[in-house]
Amino acid sequence: MIFGLKMRYNEPFRLGTISPGMIELHLADEDLHRHRHEIMDRVSVLPEVPLVIHAPMNLYLPTERPPLVDLSSASEKQRLGSLEVIRSSLDLLGDLNGRYLVVHPGGQSPTPPRDSEPFMERLITSLETLEQDYSTKLILMENMPWHYWMWGGEELWYSPILRKPGDFSDVLEYTHICLDICHAYLAEPAGTNRNIFDFLDRLQGRIKHLHLSDARAPHGEGLQPGDGEIEFGPVLRRVLDLEATAIPEIHDGHLHDREGFREAMDRFGAILAGRFSR
Repeated sequence: MIFGLKMRYNEPFRLGTISPGMIELHLADEDLHRHRHEIMDRVSVLPEVPLVIHAPMNLYLPTERPPLVDLSSASEKQRLGSLEVIRSSLDLLGDLNGRYLVVHPGGQSPTPPRDSEPFMERLITSLETLEQDYSTKLILMENMPWHYWMWGGEELWYSPILRKPGDFSDVLEYTHICLDICHAYLAEPAGTNRNIFDFLDRLQGRIKHLHLSDARAPHGEGLQPGDGEIEFGPVLRRVLDLEATAIPEIHDGHLHDREGFREAMDRFGAILAGRFSR
C-alpha cells in the first residue's frame, strides 16, 4: 500500500516538509477547458510518484447546479456530454503519464428508481464506447453510497448502482475499482461494516486505489478515522497488504494547510499501533 494525498493542481504538492508517496489530482468541472495548460506545467515538475486523476464530477456548464458527469444517465445528452469529459480526462491522464482515472458511475436521482438495470445497461454502453479508443482498464470505477451528496452537499439523491461487490460483476470486464471505504459502509441506510469486508474478500485483486475516511449512518461521510462507526483497525490491517494506492478523503481536510489530512494520517498510525483514543 502506498499512501498519498488528494490535491488540486494549484495547491502545493507537499505536506509541510514531506512529499507524499502518491498524488490523487482532483479535477473540477472547468479544469479541462480552462486550466489544462496550467495543470500540465504544474504536474510536469512533480517528483516521480504514482499519479491518479479523479475525473470532474459535474459537467462544465454556466448554471448554478451543473448536471453530474453521468455515464449511466437516462438523458442521452447528459450521457454523451459525460463521455466527452471522460475522454478528455483520459487524454490528460496519458499526457501526464498517470496510472488511473477515478470515475463515478452516475445514475443518481432525487427519488429511488424502481429498477437499477437500465442504469447498468447505459453504463456498460458508455464503457464499450470508450473502449473503442482507450484502454478502459485505466478507469477505476468508484463504489457509491445509498445516498449521494449533490452540489457540494446541498441535496441528497439516491444512488442505484455499484454499491456492493456483486454490482460490479459486469463492470469488471472493462475497469478496475476505486474502493471508497465510507461509501462501502454507507451502501445501506443503517450502515454495514460487512460490505467493506465483502469488497476486500471478493474483489481485492481489482482494487487499485482507496479513499479512506470514517462514516456514520445514514449519510455522514468523510469523517476522521475513529470518529464514526467503521471498524477502522481491522480495515486498515486488511488494506495494508493490497497492491494499491490510498488517500485520506476527509471532509474539508484541505483547509488550514491540510490540517484534516495531517490528522487523518496521524490517526491511521495510532489506530494501527493500538494507541488511538477519541
